[in-house]
Amino acid sequence: MVFCARCGRKLSDGTKFCPGCGASVQEQSRQTSTSSHTRSQQPQSWEQLSQAKDLSGEFQVEDIEQNKLLAVLSYFSLLVILPIFLAKESKYARFHANQGLILMIVTMGWQFASSMLSLAFSRFWWQMRFILPFTSIVYILLLVLFVMGVANALSGKAKELPLIGKFRILN
Repeated sequence: MVFCARCGRKLSDGTKFCPGCGASVQEQSRQTSTSSHTRSQQPQSWEQLSQAKDLSGEFQVEDIEQNKLLAVLSYFSLLVILPIFLAKESKYARFHANQGLILMIVTMGWQFASSMLSLAFSRFWWQMRFILPFTSIVYILLLVLFVMGVANALSGKAKELPLIGKFRILN
């Protein structure tokens, strides 16, 4: 079974051009064979980074129901220590504690970086006035990640946060 590398349409055997987008199937197969060994070395695309895995099926329903509150508290900055210490045996609470811990580290890192930028450019604020809207956009994105994490924990889902959820600190 062959699929077009450009548009994803299913192609029948012996097709030379994709009927959907017109791409050459032979050219695609040649590119695929020459780049398949370097594909693992290439950086991930934006779509791959932003897709979040839903790992809810890996957790027991009882675990989810018993530790939902601790999972929600994981996203409230320093309260992340509560599920780390109070629910050591809960895989669900530890999953959300990991997500909350990473979100807290990223937020603290951004707060440090933006304050250093502010400090560095405080004398020249009129020349660097584009930095303020940029820092605000990042804070809004961090707030969106926070809301997504809390919503997932409340609904009993174990879904990774986009962009940062793939990292693991806690096991």
